[in-house]
Amino acid sequence: MAEKTPDTDTAAESGVVDRAVAEGGAYEVLQRRLLDQGARLRGLAESLNAKRLEQFGSSRMEVAGRVRVRTEHNCVARDIVQVGSMLLFGYNVFIGLKKETRVEDVFSLYRLDEREQGYEVVPVDLADSFLADPGFVRDFNELYAYYKSARLLQLSSRDDRVFAVFQIGERISDVRVFRWNTTGGQVRYVDNRGERDVELPAAFDFEWTPTTREMVVNGPHPHVNILDTVFVETIGGQLTVKIENNTRDGRGIFSEPVDDQTQSLDDAQIQFARIGDLVLLKIRPYREERWRYLVYNTLTRSVQRIDAIGQACIQLPEDHGIIFPGGYYLPNGDTRAFEQSMEGMRFKRMIRSPNGEDVLYIFYEPEGGRTALFTYNMIERRLTTPIFGHGCARLDDGRMVIFSNASDEPTRIHPMQVWITPFTSEEYAAAQPAGEGFIARIGNAELVRGVSDLLSLAREIDAEAVSVQRYELLVQNTRRLFDLHHWVEDRESSDVGKLLHEIAATGESVLDEFEKVEGIRAESAQAMASAEERHRDLMARAQPRDWKSVGEFVAMLDELAALRGHLLTIRDYRYVDVERIDAMEAELLEAHERVGVATGDFLAGPDALAPFGERLQALDEAASEADTAAQLREPLAGMEAMSGELDTLSDSWPRCGWRTRRSAPPSSRRSRRSTRGSTRPRRGWSSVAAAWARPSAWPSSVPSSRCSGKASPGRWRWPPTRSAATSSSRGCWCSSRSWKASSANTSSSSATSWPSARSCWRPSTRTARRWSTTASAEPTPWATRRCASWKAWAGVPRGCRIPTRSTRSLPATR
Repeated sequence: MAEKTPDTDTAAESGVVDRAVAEGGAYEVLQRRLLDQGARLRGLAESLNAKRLEQFGSSRMEVAGRVRVRTEHNCVARDIVQVGSMLLFGYNVFIGLKKETRVEDVFSLYRLDEREQGYEVVPVDLADSFLADPGFVRDFNELYAYYKSARLLQLSSRDDRVFAVFQIGERISDVRVFRWNTTGGQVRYVDNRGERDVELPAAFDFEWTPTTREMVVNGPHPHVNILDTVFVETIGGQLTVKIENNTRDGRGIFSEPVDDQTQSLDDAQIQFARIGDLVLLKIRPYREERWRYLVYNTLTRSVQRIDAIGQACIQLPEDHGIIFPGGYYLPNGDTRAFEQSMEGMRFKRMIRSPNGEDVLYIFYEPEGGRTALFTYNMIERRLTTPIFGHGCARLDDGRMVIFSNASDEPTRIHPMQVWITPFTSEEYAAAQPAGEGFIARIGNAELVRGVSDLLSLAREIDAEAVSVQRYELLVQNTRRLFDLHHWVEDRESSDVGKLLHEIAATGESVLDEFEKVEGIRAESAQAMASAEERHRDLMARAQPRDWKSVGEFVAMLDELAALRGHLLTIRDYRYVDVERIDAMEAELLEAHERVGVATGDFLAGPDALAPFGERLQALDEAASEADTAAQLREPLAGMEAMSGELDTLSDSWPRCGWRTRRSAPPSSRRSRRSTRGSTRPRRGWSSVAAAWARPSAWPSSVPSSRCSGKASPGRWRWPPTRSAATSSSRGCWCSSRSWKASSANTSSSSATSWPSARSCWRPSTRTARRWSTTASAEPTPWATRRCASWKAWAGVPRGCRIPTRSTRSLPATR
């Protein structure tokens, strides 16, 4: 047996693809191949990440210990900050009988020590600290001397500065800020004029762009064109977001009601911002006080409303998405919102870990002093559960001291937690010893970005929602990795580069086939939408209680049957909603049953089929007066149309409850006599056959032959006639193989051979045209043709043969 080689496997796989293309399933085969390659890529990326963690260590955040801080007086803790190697703890104390507030009544200094029993905080004497600076003591005493209601709001550090913020007025913005400089390891008091240094950063790190009148697209349903990507309108009582520049209808991918339903397009205020693959929308409809914030994803083509964006919205690194108080949103559609209250939260600061794997986002609520810490992992691309507190201090080695007030009641014991985090200072990270080997040579930060991009590519491959834009981005991102990370083609990278080349090639093939699939899906969706529209219209009109003529019943039965046939046709389309088609077909069957019963009730009336008789009389006269085949064509077409309508009525009988009545013979001689002597059909008789009961409906010459059809006891027996002139119907013509007219009113030149058949017959256009040109004393357009399934001539119900008690001959002449 020949040994398999990689080339052999590749050739075999190509053969599978070729066969799939020939069978129309290439997209599914290529997609499965792409999924397999994505799984392999995920395994290689996780292997690289495991080697990185072995070299540089993990960056998980975890609690290392707990400490308790004791204060001299009962107070409400406000904030904590690192100053050099010490922790500055600030609080608000209320001493009713004391005339003045001293520095030690608001501040205390501690040093964090790690011992065998755990962590402890050691108090530091303020007399030998930076808090004993005469300038600071003077400014502090003046603050409380002039502003009796002054209170500490916040302690913070930024760059080489430390700030203490005090509220001196009724508004939260009326503040006085003390500043210290920490350059060179020495803490030196600066002044009390640092108001501008502690202003919170902007709530948005991007610019909102308002829409203009030039962006308005007029039409029956006008909208605002935003970047030729998304289209927004707030008219008709709905806020609607579309992804097609279509003003013919108001349908979109997102819609929600507005308060004022009479507003025009110019009344709403609309702003937008483009962030990578996301389009942010800021909309305030007319006469509404609150803005609405929407996120449109160009990859998934979906819209989500996130009002928390109004408080703050910051871009994640490297176009990963956005973060806002309480959650995040990524371009791949992943989103998360935490349940904790984020009311009043503002963005305060962002801290990146030196290894590049984690980013810390700090949100702050000025009034209550609450702080929320969100850690975003670049590799996993997700937010960890937020940490809430009333203050945090970050040491150089990455340790954080966080405390949280259980209540607003003053207390002397203040519990705190010590966390181990990857957010060390740059100086501390640079002082760590460097490793050896391939992983150390690349570096932790570079490997983090690379592994993050590889895992992101694997997640994009596994995504369920697909589109042309998504596959294009997949191929683009795959090729971009070679430019961003030079090491992917290194021998020690576990053949990551080779696999990326295969993914790029497969992605391009999938993209080509997906465009074909999209065309098929669009065709199926269009056919489905058209069928649903026809179905809705038909169900709305299927109300037989308002109909007055038999034509309305016939037309509705025809439409129901036609739509059922159309549904059977589109059922074979690929990517069509088969369950929806089955549901519509069930509704059509129910409607057909209902209309069929109503049709039977209507046909039981004395004048139900009068329009057919009138039409038949008119067509018969027109056919008799025709001299040429061309003149005969129109009446024959009318007869064919009427025959089809009668067939529709015939087919509907089993559904309208006539089958039982037709199969039950008359129970007495009186019923047979009453049926025989009356030209008005009883309920259960063929009402269609009654239309042919008049002598004028008979042809000019009728063959005289014994009825060769087999008798069918148990079915209706055709009422015998006493004379040829009063024959009740010609529902079935039976003939021998050859018959020649021998009646007195038929000349020898009009001898005609009847078709050889022993079943039921009805007119045929071709044969009738031939008969019309036959030289005879009395030309007639009538002829015969075989009627399938024992269907009688001229629409007599299927299965209704004409047995007789004894062999009788049909009348030879009119």
